[in-house]
Amino acid sequence: MINKKIKKYLLELIIFLAIIITGILAISFAFFRVDTDYSELDAAPDKIIVPDYNSDIWFKGQGYPIKYQLLKEGWTDLEGGGEIFILPNVLTKLPYKNLEESEEWVKSVNSSFNPNPLWSYDSRRRKGNYRCMSQAASTISDWHALLLGNELRNYKSIYTGQTERGLNYKILDSIYYQRAKQDPKNYKLNTRKLMQDPVSHTPVPFSLSGYAQILSVGMGEDSDQFKKIPDYNLLIIYSYSSDDFHIYSNPITLFKNKAFWEIIFKKEPKLTQKTKEALHKHGILYGGIKARFSMLNGNLKKTKLGFIPLSFFSGHGVSIVGYIEKSGHTYFVFRETFGLANEETEKSGVAYRMFPIYGFNEIYAFSQPLDINVNKLSPTEFSVVVHNAEGKNVDLQIGKEITSDNANAKISALGDEYLISTKDRTKLTISKDYFYTQDGMSYSFDLN
Repeated sequence: MINKKIKKYLLELIIFLAIIITGILAISFAFFRVDTDYSELDAAPDKIIVPDYNSDIWFKGQGYPIKYQLLKEGWTDLEGGGEIFILPNVLTKLPYKNLEESEEWVKSVNSSFNPNPLWSYDSRRRKGNYRCMSQAASTISDWHALLLGNELRNYKSIYTGQTERGLNYKILDSIYYQRAKQDPKNYKLNTRKLMQDPVSHTPVPFSLSGYAQILSVGMGEDSDQFKKIPDYNLLIIYSYSSDDFHIYSNPITLFKNKAFWEIIFKKEPKLTQKTKEALHKHGILYGGIKARFSMLNGNLKKTKLGFIPLSFFSGHGVSIVGYIEKSGHTYFVFRETFGLANEETEKSGVAYRMFPIYGFNEIYAFSQPLDINVNKLSPTEFSVVVHNAEGKNVDLQIGKEITSDNANAKISALGDEYLISTKDRTKLTISKDYFYTQDGMSYSFDLN
């Protein structure tokens, strides 16, 4: 009897609290909303401008634009204070891909493949193919391919008809649709007509974690075995092997759907630091930007009572390639999915934008393992050879990337080998950017 009364009181308390919270939210939006001095973020300014960390402009769902000509790989000082870091290969080698279709190409697809329904051309900006998550995932793969010393192959994009380089993200999409039939919970498709792809009129994939899993498709597979996958919309068969993905680890979830609690309890610096460390330890990151599709143009809204979250899903997939440090705050730089440009048009879009950590709903990293072989040449001499997951030699800077805990030990390079001379037991540590372990640790081992 007592237990029933306790359960009844608890239920009434929960209902009461829910009513109170709902009322606070309603009052916040009705009376305490912060007005936004906001203009469309459709063109990058002529210099890198970093809005205040708490500016309302972040709550418009786009991210603040950056002119791509102003970016440099590595560390660069910013005019007016602060500094910016961009990963290697991002500006010099990593290819740009575009989701914006052309009217001529749509007609060509309809004529050649006769899809049902027929494709449509939409001249409005950001109304191209809704395949940002697969395209961003292919960019993640391309960066890792370059990191491992590969040349990127050309392919013809079925989305635009243009020649692009790297991993064809139509393959990723086709794998996603195949998995969605078997596992719809983890490979979600938006089947609502209102949210269908504006070009192909097909259901839109919206599970970033699903694509992250697909990038790890080569784990445990025979790299020499080619597989075939049918296109989900057109009469095309694609061939691929696990070698095409260049990912050799399961995805590392930095966070997912946690920003709400982190912001409420003012813990977003913890997520910021974790994400910065992941960029240096694992390289390019796969990020989901908070949903753009709510009535209030974003997932977070600032009121005089604080930050109000509106939903918990990613409405846009991007690749995070660096960050800005200014006035004690961090802003993450991400590459967009509309080609190489500095303004939004029906043909392309701003290539780079920035967001504070609370603009992201989820972020994933991929570690690149090292293959370390140690040979004892004599009682006092050892040979160490370090390869990446694809068997290529990894160069290490002696004294910085390969170190020992023994001041008397001597490390020297001989071709692809590192020779260590030591009379005592020595611990060797390899700490190389973008080649840390799955848990973010250096590689350490003893020489006996």
